This record gives sequence, C-alpha cells and structure tokens, in this order.
Amino acid sequence: MRRPVLPRARNRARFIRRATSWTKHIAYNNSQTKEGRGYDDCEVVPEITFHGDPVAHPQLFLNEARLSALALAIYFAGRKLAEKQTKNDMPRIMVLDDVLIGLDQANRVPLLDVLAEHFRDWQVIILTHDRVWFDIARHYQRVGHADKFWTYWQLHQPQDHYFAPVATDVDSSVSTQVLSQARRFLKEGHLHAAGNAARLATEFALREFCAIKGVLVPYVALPKFLPASTFLECIEKWDVDQHYISIINSIRMYTTILLNPLSHGGTPEVTPNEITGAIEVVDKLLFALRVLPTAEMKRRRAPAI
Repeated sequence: MRRPVLPRARNRARFIRRATSWTKHIAYNNSQTKEGRGYDDCEVVPEITFHGDPVAHPQLFLNEARLSALALAIYFAGRKLAEKQTKNDMPRIMVLDDVLIGLDQANRVPLLDVLAEHFRDWQVIILTHDRVWFDIARHYQRVGHADKFWTYWQLHQPQDHYFAPVATDVDSSVSTQVLSQARRFLKEGHLHAAGNAARLATEFALREFCAIKGVLVPYVALPKFLPASTFLECIEKWDVDQHYISIINSIRMYTTILLNPLSHGGTPEVTPNEITGAIEVVDKLLFALRVLPTAEMKRRRAPAI
C-alpha cells in the first residue's frame, strides 16, 4: 500500500502524474457484474499532515475545496489507468456533472489545463448550473485558442415542464453571442430587443477591452453596475496614440443616439440602419481585440480566393 502526500491545489496536474505512476501495477478486474468490479492488488490512501502531525480523518479536517480537488485527482488517475485496459475501439467519454461546485473559481481554471493535458483524446462533457463559471471557462479557453476543440450549449427549461429542455449552441465569446441575438432580433423585426442586445454587446466588449489592455477603471463594490460610459471614458484616456479613435468615436455616437435611449423606458424612434451600424461597430471592436471565437478569427484572416 502506498500513501501519497496531499498536494496543493495548484499542483493537481503533477499529482495526477504521480498518482498514475503509483497505480501502474494496479489491475482493474473488469468483472461481469457491477458489484464485483474494482481494483486489485493495491489501495491508494492519502496521508494528510498538519504542521508535521498526521491527520487521522482527512474528511473531517480538509475543507470542501481540498476534498474535491483530492477526489478529482484520484478519479482522473483511475480513469487514466482504466484507459490502458480499454480496447482501442472503445469510446473514451467522461461526464463531469457539477463536480466542480466544491472548488473556488481560482482552482477551477487549472482543471481545464489538466483535462487538456491528460484527456486530449477523450470526449469530455462538463455540465454546470453556475453561469459565472460557464462564462469564465469559455473565456479562458478562447484566450488560449482551445475553444476550437469545444462546443458550448445552454439548456433552457420551457415554462411547460412537460416539454424537454431546449438546447442552444452559443459562442465562446459572450459579446459575439449577444451580437448574434441582436442580429436575429433585427431580422425578425424586433427593433427594441435588437437595440438592447446591441447595447449589452457594447458593454461586454468595452469591459473585455479594458481587461485585455489593462485599462484602469474606477473601483466599485459591484462591478456589474459600472456603466458602459465609464469604460468608454477610461479607454479614451488610455488610448493616447489614438489607435482605436475611429472605433471609439463610432461607439460613442451609437451609444448617444441609439443604445442609451433603448436601455430605458419608452419607444424611441430608431431605424434598422442605426441598429445595424451599432452591431457592426461592436463587431469591429471585437475583431480588433482578437476576442472573437478562434474559428471566426481564422476565417476572417484567411486570404480571399
């Protein structure tokens, strides 16, 4: 019996490699009955110490995040072990159904790196009810150009619960997703909804601009309530070389005449051309920032035939 020492959260990938090496001689008995299935010849038991003293009951000592990280590391090592005994033509599928809920946000992102390193040729499905984590994951993968290996879906439950949930595929970029909604609303003739969607896309794009370029913005307790106009003003002060002056002026124009009035009550007189202009200028900003989905960036950069 081997007793690994519990790793820190940031070393989970290394722990998986070590756990896999510890269990190389373990054999999965592959029993015909579910009750009889298991591993033979070895047992993995974590040994936890605190200030040099052993902890007899780790499950009563470690917090939920540590226990979740440890359980996932052992589980992943077991899956890698089972993979070696799986026939080549058998599908390698892993479904993680809200198993990350016990981890804090800082420790969830490294898990995506673990999956990319150790399960590159697997079909991995991650399910979550946490919208913030969903947005963080697809943003992180898009920045690393890993979104071309993933697809993203949202499930919506109809008001009539007799019907199955509706699955909708979405982009790795939140701004691009909202722009697509704006275009769809515009095509269907819903001008007010299209304008509001364009306004949201503008806010998301400006926030992402500041995050990517390191533009300083005022501190507020609740960042989601920071208006788009504040981000725009900070970008204008930051862009001393006026590299983005054309896009900034266009966004300010549409924000003034179109987007802000639509964000409040009333029925302002807007035209499809104004909404289309707002959508296109946000699209240009996203392309300039290179934050469109990887496949879309590649398509636009490809030379015309």
